[in-house]
Amino acid sequence: MECGHSIEELRKASVGDISNILHEISNRIGSAYYAFSRPQLRERIIFDCTASNFPELWRKTYFEKRYFRSDPLIVEAVKSNLPVFWDDVGVRASNGVVSDAMAGRRGFGVRSGVAVPVRGRGGQFSIFSFWATDPLTAFRQRFEAQMCCVYGIAIHLHDLAFRQVSGVPRHHLNARELECLRWTSLGKTAWEISILISIPERTVHYHLSEASKKLGAANKTAAVAIAIRNNLIDL
Repeated sequence: MECGHSIEELRKASVGDISNILHEISNRIGSAYYAFSRPQLRERIIFDCTASNFPELWRKTYFEKRYFRSDPLIVEAVKSNLPVFWDDVGVRASNGVVSDAMAGRRGFGVRSGVAVPVRGRGGQFSIFSFWATDPLTAFRQRFEAQMCCVYGIAIHLHDLAFRQVSGVPRHHLNARELECLRWTSLGKTAWEISILISIPERTVHYHLSEASKKLGAANKTAAVAIAIRNNLIDL
């Protein structure tokens, strides 16, 4: 079956095209939601979500509560080179209880899904995940019919996303912006950072916002991931 994108078209794609391409893939495999994320595989997972069509409220909750650190889907995908399939009860936390992340997805009618891990040079790692509202058996059949297409496109999008952030100059960020990013990477809130470095909380938010703009990041979490990837801050 045709993938809808030639290799040359994918090579010419811009970062802004990622969501549109993922939307097309979702339509092909019958998934309601998609996400493209780039977890940092260090002592603690730092999560950078480049594109997702989940409602903003869920994305905000997912990041603020740091669900990605215990999300069974992420944990399993990190350990695999092959697609990780799951249904609404098929992936559980180590204690056998459905995780908050999985329970949260149920709230949007999600019943099944797949995570597609992609690995590249220098430890680069991406996860393309798709969520469906129908049972796993039906969803899996549709995915497997398009699997070669999905993998081919995923590899190109992975390369595109990492080329976007390669070689970010350190001098683009000032000392305060780097300091705020570093404390954020350690799990500190804006209020806690304001106490630690003796500046108003609103100024912390300003520095994080400016850092995100300079790095081309959608939010402070993505900015932290980009800064770590480019060795702008140390953990």
